[in-house]
Amino acid sequence: MSHTWRKKLKKGYRIEFEVLGKEAAWDQLARIKALPGGEKALGDRIGEKQHQGPFTGDVLIAFLPYSRDGQGTLRQSLIQEHSEGAKSWLLRMEDGGGVDYDDYVVRASIIKARGELERYEKMLADAD
Repeated sequence: MSHTWRKKLKKGYRIEFEVLGKEAAWDQLARIKALPGGEKALGDRIGEKQHQGPFTGDVLIAFLPYSRDGQGTLRQSLIQEHSEGAKSWLLRMEDGGGVDYDDYVVRASIIKARGELERYEKMLADAD
């Protein structure tokens, strides 16, 4: 178990995170970082999605889940990873209240960015 989930993302791909479930009464959230690159947030509404990419070069993606208790204390959750194939993972989080790993469930999928990268690179070139 770990507090951070990491995957390398190659040029021309993007990664999508989708909230599949939330069992805990506490608020659940996650930070999604692209290194190098920016950071995005993912909430805990079932069906909510967030993506990073496509990128013009290889990047490291880091997914960091947190829970916030009734007093507002923020703590990092543990992650259990289950592979759903070569480019899809089920990330199950435990916020410390038990050992069931169903407090926050997110699917991470790597997707080939067809045409998106070319449009982005053209936009960058046109801006110069």
